[in-house]
Amino acid sequence: KVKFDKVETKDFISNIQVRNGEIDMINSLPEIIVNDSLLIKDFSLIAKGFKENVRFSLNGSNKNENTSIGLNGNLAFARKMFTVSLDTNSTILINNSFWEIAKNNTISFNKNVLMAENFIIFNNKSEFNFKVNKKGGTNNFILNLKNIVVEDFAEVLRNKGLDLKGELSGQVKIDNFDKEPAIHGNLDFLKIVLNDYNIGNFKLNSRVDIPDKRVYLSGGLFSKENHIDINGAYSFNKTSQEDDIDVDINIKQFTVKSFEEFIPQFISNSSGTVNGNVKVFGPRKTPNLYGWVDVNDVTTTVSYTKVRYTIANTKVLFRNNIIKLEDGFTLQDQEGNIGFGSGEVTHENFKNWALNLKVVTDKIQALNTTIKDNDTFSGTAYLKGGATFTGLTTEPSIYIWGE
Repeated sequence: KVKFDKVETKDFISNIQVRNGEIDMINSLPEIIVNDSLLIKDFSLIAKGFKENVRFSLNGSNKNENTSIGLNGNLAFARKMFTVSLDTNSTILINNSFWEIAKNNTISFNKNVLMAENFIIFNNKSEFNFKVNKKGGTNNFILNLKNIVVEDFAEVLRNKGLDLKGELSGQVKIDNFDKEPAIHGNLDFLKIVLNDYNIGNFKLNSRVDIPDKRVYLSGGLFSKENHIDINGAYSFNKTSQEDDIDVDINIKQFTVKSFEEFIPQFISNSSGTVNGNVKVFGPRKTPNLYGWVDVNDVTTTVSYTKVRYTIANTKVLFRNNIIKLEDGFTLQDQEGNIGFGSGEVTHENFKNWALNLKVVTDKIQALNTTIKDNDTFSGTAYLKGGATFTGLTTEPSIYIWGE
């Protein structure tokens, strides 16, 4: 059993023999565990040959066996350079979809050089094309994407209740990847659907300014219901500065329904829109939000209590790690009862989110559940008094008074 940090393996078997300059190696691992969760099982590496030419086979799968690799190839050494090439009969299975490897693919490397040519993985609709050039002071990585079906790679999200669909095309390029990485490119994420709700098309274009050490961005999210424009820049200078990130997000219209799918534990069946202008600004390790958002008659159901509320028009301000309700808000249940809220949400540069909210009312529905919804608290209940919600969002403290 071998354990390093959060990675754990056991029953590792290695058999290596060298005879007359020929190596014969068999390595196997029944499972590789990361963060107490099975990441890879039935891993094996088999290799045989001389220093100048070694044949190898690399195999493994995820715990569900719907994603696996069976790579066969050749590792050659000549003119102080190693070259890896994969056989076209190698198998790559991603979410039960088979992918092929193009002919004449090569990865060449030594301590000063890294080159990848014609390294293409494809199926009948989609294609990944990798290119790497690190030689003589030039170094860049280019990934070309063609009609990538996102749901084939979204199993982690599905495990969290997020069924994301869409097609991704474009190019991602990393210049100076071994010194001061400049990530840029042009991406189209089209026909985005989250849990059967159509969000729209996301497009992002960028250009790099090497002397200025900045990448300039433009793009946004577009659909019949959503329109967001994004413009700005970020720095790839090794030395962090106050304006590492400077991005404007102009929210012309965005439906609450579009982001409720990310927080189904809090709200559901939402309607209404928000609009505003928000800037992401600051050092790369401690960015912050500045700006405002108008909430336009949003109606939603609180998942835990099953009570449906409407929030009348209100403005939300973003300042120095604080998201504040400018003039409070008015809450109305389905029967027309009204409550009044105020407060703020705080964070530490997008970490440690915390609540400090208060609601007071003469009468408002507070519970509307059945035994099927909640076998601990069920029925219909009304509140005359108030409630506060404080503490971290991961462990909020709720205090209710009144009758």
